[in-house]
Amino acid sequence: MKLLSVVVLFCVASFAQVLSPPLRGEGVLVEAKDPVVPTGWDSKYIDLSTGVRLNYVERQVKGDQFLILLHGGLTTWTWWQRNFPYLSTKWHVYAITQRGNGLSSAPATGYTINDLTSDLLSFMDLNKISQVALLGHSIGGVVAANFAAKYPSRVKHVGLVGCAASGVGNPTISYVLSNLPYLPDPLPTSFTSGIISSMFAGDATVPADFTGLLVAESVVAPKHVLVDELTDLSTADLTSLLPSIKANTVLFYGDTDGFFSKEDTLRFIDYLPKATVFYYHRGYTGQGVPGHAGHGLNVEWPQQFVQNWEDSTLSAITCPPPPPPPPCPK
Repeated sequence: MKLLSVVVLFCVASFAQVLSPPLRGEGVLVEAKDPVVPTGWDSKYIDLSTGVRLNYVERQVKGDQFLILLHGGLTTWTWWQRNFPYLSTKWHVYAITQRGNGLSSAPATGYTINDLTSDLLSFMDLNKISQVALLGHSIGGVVAANFAAKYPSRVKHVGLVGCAASGVGNPTISYVLSNLPYLPDPLPTSFTSGIISSMFAGDATVPADFTGLLVAESVVAPKHVLVDELTDLSTADLTSLLPSIKANTVLFYGDTDGFFSKEDTLRFIDYLPKATVFYYHRGYTGQGVPGHAGHGLNVEWPQQFVQNWEDSTLSAITCPPPPPPPPCPK
């Protein structure tokens, strides 16, 4: 019976890749449209054991260096699209659209950090990924940290971009939650575009067509998705779990991030003292970042961001320590 279950799961993983887009949750008035998939990438769907169907894009390469990209609230896999051209071909990459967003299914419930973590576990199991590098932005970064703490043997590297170890008492989360009851469903573009634009500091040029794409996708998610995610995030505190993370950890934050403060990000260091930290701010020319950076620093400075990430991860893969010198002759 156990063998049969394994075979069934494998078949689900294989056939799900050609399934049609999921039906959206009830009450959703905005139709999700499949964005243009970059050359060399494939758009796929997968039915998870958690009961949801996720949309994702994949760039396949030979080898076993797997990288999974996790976006934050109101966005989809396209959040990482400006980083795609700079990612090393050593990575076999999956960029997931998490439940409730874009072309992924939007159930009525199930938007806690633990729910999204369970989705990630099922995704890895069905794709037969034993160990992975995780790179997460905002809520996606919290999911990545939670996964790395709960399943330390499954994560080799974890990158946390514009996120915090705890959302308790966060003023931005409280402000957004206090305003959501007064907004219609789906959320109006005037509201979501304000959130998207506030993610960027303005010193780097983010193409208007790209920000337009982000805004168009932001109104697809039903309002309850953002409400439930932020409600859970407002009470989430991972600090007790962080010492369980064994993966090489890389932290990124921008000097004008209006969602999580410098202090929020650096709380990770209290529990992960060996983490590598990249602080993007004006004048730090040593990192190649000549201007301010906001919550969306990977979008503002895409090439430099990937370089910093891969210098902290792939260098450990491609450059093993030299062998010890031979013993001295007697």
